[in-house]
Amino acid sequence: MDEKGLEIDGYTQFALTRMYIEAGMPLMHTGSTAILWMLTVLVFNVMIKAYRLAQNYGKACHLFDSMESRGVVPDKCTYSSIIQILAGADLPHKAKHYLKKMQEAGLFTDCISYCVLISSVKRLGRFEEAIQITKQTRELVLLTDLLCYNNVLGLYALDGRWKDAVGTFKEMVEASIQPEDYMFNSLGIALVKCGISKKAVDKLEATKKNDYQNGLQAWM
Repeated sequence: MDEKGLEIDGYTQFALTRMYIEAGMPLMHTGSTAILWMLTVLVFNVMIKAYRLAQNYGKACHLFDSMESRGVVPDKCTYSSIIQILAGADLPHKAKHYLKKMQEAGLFTDCISYCVLISSVKRLGRFEEAIQITKQTRELVLLTDLLCYNNVLGLYALDGRWKDAVGTFKEMVEASIQPEDYMFNSLGIALVKCGISKKAVDKLEATKKNDYQNGLQAWM
């Protein structure tokens, strides 16, 4: 336990000690245990990430929630970490709570926080909820990179929304974002679900391999 009453286990202590040593910052020692003399937002961020690696989501949330009482204000990295931790643990309802707090704090929300939420809800089979989060992402103009587009395409494919899938694919290409092979797979799944034959989809794939630019246009 540190001088402010914060319990730090061995796993977290190791991560903190290593960070302080690498940064050349002073440590106080009691026996064989290094006790940190200062709690900053950087320290909390490292500890929260350490609990993520240990898959101790309860402690990560408790640590985050204790920051205000210790006079430390969470930054964008803190919020992003806790959102990713909870979304990765398939606890999107809790992740949404911190996303809302992040927005209320006036911190810019990046596409990653929304992307991991979409993935989490999609894994749970809650497609309508995932669609609503996707709409929010669009409204905030955060659907801007390959990872997010792939996530959204996968969602539309699983839910059989072929028009949305094709529209998103076209939007991505027009934004000069180069699609990767697995994105064509998602698009193919969506097309098959809407009734296009597997043979026709295979023909589109063959055209792309022989003549990429014309094949890309054929997919759209």
